[in-house]
Amino acid sequence: MTRSRHRLARVVLVALFVVPSGVATTGGPAIAGSTEWTVSEMATRERTLTGDRTQFSARWTLTAGDLAPWFTTRLKMRITFARGAPADGTARVVGALNDSPAALVTLRAQPGGGTRVFYDGYLSGPVTTVTKEDSIVVDYENYPRAGSVSPGPNTFKVALQDGDGLVDRVEIDPASGFTATTIQPEQLSIALPKKLSAEVGEQFTLPYEVSSRAERADRPLSVLVESAGGPLELDRDQDTFSTTGTKQTGEFTGTATQPGRYELRVAANGGYNPAAGTVLVDVKPAGRRGPGLAAVIGAVMLVGVAFLLLTGSRRRADRRRA
Repeated sequence: MTRSRHRLARVVLVALFVVPSGVATTGGPAIAGSTEWTVSEMATRERTLTGDRTQFSARWTLTAGDLAPWFTTRLKMRITFARGAPADGTARVVGALNDSPAALVTLRAQPGGGTRVFYDGYLSGPVTTVTKEDSIVVDYENYPRAGSVSPGPNTFKVALQDGDGLVDRVEIDPASGFTATTIQPEQLSIALPKKLSAEVGEQFTLPYEVSSRAERADRPLSVLVESAGGPLELDRDQDTFSTTGTKQTGEFTGTATQPGRYELRVAANGGYNPAAGTVLVDVKPAGRRGPGLAAVIGAVMLVGVAFLLLTGSRRRADRRRA
């Protein structure tokens, strides 16, 4: 998602996350290379959230030497839905690192059955799915706000907000927490033209270039183009590449059927911090087109031949009269 959307999501998380003091354990994936918490059996039980136990808190202490340029947060969990939940029920699972927003997963019951699950993180990307299963596994990864981690005590909190009884339980995986990394959040970028001009019925070309700093393990890349409305007919709506690499380029082509100004949105997703941009397409009415160069040359040649024939016939007629 874009930086502005990321900031907005963090503001929403601040407003949503209100957690009373809860169970605290020590240990956690706070140092680079660590993969899971070391917690007691009591903490394992406390990592299951229900309507009666709505929050979990893990705490550990870092030294100045543990700090890294960047940290990533992870909230991996299995959410089991309650039987007989209301058809319009909603719920949220939220997370915070030292009271700084770190995760937001929204749940909404669907009128036709099933539950809609939505979340959006720099690393996990935007995910929207509707499931009719009894449970679903969510693996939310993100970058916390700069400065969220500091020497001394650090606390990772998770809370279930479910006033409608939509959720039976949330089981938090021990892999949840935060991890140090040297990789900056902004790994993927996309270059697009700001504006394209075309006439009605004329084909236009939209080029793009996706660049990566290649500091992560390489992943497949998808580039999606979509119209925000308007009569723009595209040859296709997606390109896929087996690898992101350092740079990938391509282009989409389309035809406009009506004059006006329309927007196309192009998004690139390589498995982390999806990059996107918009392109304005200015479509003008079809102009009156004159004859092409070949037609002009042909016409001149025909006139020339006709003139020679006419001149020759006149000369022959003059000789006969003489």
